[in-house]
Amino acid sequence: MGGTLTIEAAEVWTLTQDRLTPFASANETVQRETHPIVALRAGGMTGWGEAPVPLAPLYLPENVYSVLDVLRHHLIPRLLGTVLERPDSVAEAMAPVRGNVFAKHALETAALDLIAQQRKSSLAALLGVTAEHVSAGATFGLPDRAEDLFDSIDAALASGHSRIKVKIAPGRDRSILAPLRTRYPDIALTADGNSAYTLADADTLASLDEFELTLLEQPLAWDDFVDHAALQVRMRTPLALDESLQSESDLRTAIALKSCRAVVLKPAHTGGPWQAKKLHDLALAAGMPVMIGGMHDFCIARAANIAVAALPGCTVAGDVGGTDRYYAADLVDPPLRMAGDGMPVPGRLTVDAGRMKSAVSQFSLCA
Repeated sequence: MGGTLTIEAAEVWTLTQDRLTPFASANETVQRETHPIVALRAGGMTGWGEAPVPLAPLYLPENVYSVLDVLRHHLIPRLLGTVLERPDSVAEAMAPVRGNVFAKHALETAALDLIAQQRKSSLAALLGVTAEHVSAGATFGLPDRAEDLFDSIDAALASGHSRIKVKIAPGRDRSILAPLRTRYPDIALTADGNSAYTLADADTLASLDEFELTLLEQPLAWDDFVDHAALQVRMRTPLALDESLQSESDLRTAIALKSCRAVVLKPAHTGGPWQAKKLHDLALAAGMPVMIGGMHDFCIARAANIAVAALPGCTVAGDVGGTDRYYAADLVDPPLRMAGDGMPVPGRLTVDAGRMKSAVSQFSLCA
């Protein structure tokens, strides 16, 4: 499987892409995405990673600028010279730096890419994945009217997406979900509150049981466990924490307090695909269904998400559909596209380094 693999150099670009259509949530409306892209060099190979972090700290505390700062001044200097003996080697080297999970995700993904190349394998194989195909859901932003989504949802279902998620917000929940459930009585339907509600909205949220949602994602505060537990007692619908879950400790807290009955797991804000697998294993042992969420990913992060989504506990179709629903440009070969009723689990991807190098900024750090 090759000799010692040591991180020799690192480069970071910021890559900007316009979305094909704006995406609205309770927090913001996004048209343009800028993500830090990481390249780690070792043994004549390049491993690629992506931090699909929002531009502004409206979802979690990190943002593009904080990720770039911590990469440059804290994480990459710790990694140069690190020997990649096992998948957890990079996480262990980064452990003294607290939080900053998006930045860590980019570096862990790149390191796992290097290890997979050395072993002539893939990220999915490193994770222990044997499935070749995963079910995929489609997510839609907060609409002015539910009817505005009908054509797009019809197209998503026709292209093989098996679960539909829609954003909701106070005053724009029942008015959206009722028409959707009437038009689509049998689909797997989920809703995402993006922390826009409080316990004062408990009666309204409990009334959403009527719509037989597969799950209701993070309605209350982004760092809350106690209020979600109080709300879950009142609801038949499984609550699924998302923003609140950034570590195994967070998930153990949620399980102990009974804050949720399902998990939306996003590798980007758990510190990387290997760290996400640890949370997956914990949820699986607790009997909690897992859905893999997305962060407006470009192709590198989306490919990692698909690999994690193929783990056995991910029984709710994840936000892992083809990137052509969101962006015009492809950054990897083969492109990530729906096939039949889901997504193929990717093997080794080739990154378009020329496109990366045409991005708006770049810095390098070498051992």
